[in-house]
Amino acid sequence: MCDCRLYLRRCALRCDLGGDGAAALGAVGVNITAWKVEQFHLYAALRWCYNCQNCNARVGCHKGSKRPLGNVANEVLRLKRMETHQVFDAFWKRRGMTRTAAYKWLAEQMKLPEEKAHIGGFEMDQCQQVIDICRRAEQAAKEAA
Repeated sequence: MCDCRLYLRRCALRCDLGGDGAAALGAVGVNITAWKVEQFHLYAALRWCYNCQNCNARVGCHKGSKRPLGNVANEVLRLKRMETHQVFDAFWKRRGMTRTAAYKWLAEQMKLPEEKAHIGGFEMDQCQQVIDICRRAEQAAKEAA
């Protein structure tokens, strides 16, 4: 497992996805470097991203900041999170929910505290659980109609 760490303000996100560790870039003791990328994931603007140079696990940041959107993820998990967002976002928009209400509903469905119910922090099994929950709710709505 990769022993690289991402330090940003007071939070430390651990990368457990790669090999023996990444080479430090830019600052001693910081093994994940921040860099700007164009069109990172679904975003068109320049944004900061943290990337493990050893295993290529990465996480994007909130617009205009260096605050991570979630935790580091390898390519397979990033793709699963994007699929999950596509399903979940389409689901709550079709139902006329706000994003806040949708995440509150999701937290209840997954029996998680609201602050833990964010796709950017989910692992593969949780992403699949979100997709399954949305599909079951859609099927139930169709059968009720």
